[in-house]
Amino acid sequence: RILRPGDKLTLIFWSEQSSLDRREVVVDQQGNVILPEIGILVARGMTLDQFEQAAQDALSRKQFTDLKLIATLDELHTIQIFINGDTFRPGSYFASTVTTLFNALYLSGGPSENGALRDIRLHRNGGTTVIDFYNYLMGGDSNQDIPLIDGDAIFIGPVGRLVSIEGEIKRPGVYELMSGEDFRSLIKMA
Repeated sequence: RILRPGDKLTLIFWSEQSSLDRREVVVDQQGNVILPEIGILVARGMTLDQFEQAAQDALSRKQFTDLKLIATLDELHTIQIFINGDTFRPGSYFASTVTTLFNALYLSGGPSENGALRDIRLHRNGGTTVIDFYNYLMGGDSNQDIPLIDGDAIFIGPVGRLVSIEGEIKRPGVYELMSGEDFRSLIKMA
């Protein structure tokens, strides 16, 4: 999870020569944190662990070389996302900055009876990423579980070609086939 503007952090630090100290800071709109003893520390693009190390290094240079520091994320900034198309609960949602695409699908109830699992589109800043949820369902591949940002729109397309399969196979059921997939593809999935 990357730190974002609006995130609130608590820094607890100490050394053998100083007592325990606690500071609460906020990541500003430029992605910076202001530490009274240090000044501006860039948090933009850092994970919590990376920021913790950077803050410890910066404070160690100003105070004591044996300084230890723990950073915790106290309050998450919220983002607004939009989910529409063939979903059970379309609409606008406010979610935390740690929300991912799969979390958002859960929030909206997922695809409706007419919704596709293989045509889920994430619209962001004029670009579109197409997600095939079967990659996750069939093989556990969560690479498409993209962290969401403010203003993202998720569109669930209409279900494609459906084929039912049963008999002596591992996973009988109804499968959605994409263009170019044939009987062999179905057998491989089932």
